[in-house]
Amino acid sequence: MPERAGRFAGAMKWLGHAPAFSPQGLVNLFPWKPESDSSQFTVVDVGGGLGHVSHALAASEHGSKAHFVVQDLADIVDKGQSALSGKDLQEKIRFQVHDFFEEQPVHGADVYLLRMILHDWSDKYGIKILRALVPALKPGAKVVINDRVIPGRHQVHYRDSDMFMLSFQNAQERTESDWRELLIAADGRFEVTAVQRPVGYVLGVVEVTWRGSSGMA
Repeated sequence: MPERAGRFAGAMKWLGHAPAFSPQGLVNLFPWKPESDSSQFTVVDVGGGLGHVSHALAASEHGSKAHFVVQDLADIVDKGQSALSGKDLQEKIRFQVHDFFEEQPVHGADVYLLRMILHDWSDKYGIKILRALVPALKPGAKVVINDRVIPGRHQVHYRDSDMFMLSFQNAQERTESDWRELLIAADGRFEVTAVQRPVGYVLGVVEVTWRGSSGMA
């Protein structure tokens, strides 16, 4: 199992080299909130594998002032941590062992990133992943979903991917309406505040804002 998990994490890193899946598409649309106190800006990369997306975010203009927590299972975290080179990255990025079906341990972060996570799971488990974030969320916190947003019918690539996910993992790609319904089912205090589909980029960016007074309220 550790070998398979490592192979999967490596595949996700490799996929990020393809322009249509490049983390740069996310960097350009990320809710940095530059007006925030830069010393307090924290991003939690949930299920972030070897950390290649956090590396790209950290290297961007706004990301240079942020701190990142990359979460994954133990064997993946060990590999990601050992590959973290350079003092600058080591100061901005740390790895943490976490199963995203369990309660989120990092409380009060500004952004919780779910990149290519939820499309691997049916609604039943997607709801569980989202609810696991709730106790950690502060008012106004962002949950950023970086996944396909199916634009409509007769879109061969998206429908092909949807069938692939259904066949292999009993999962699915989602339309904007599907994403909204999933979030409402998880917790009515999740509000979709932006949905973007960058030109030339396969993945969409669904920006969600937490409207609860606190995760436990």
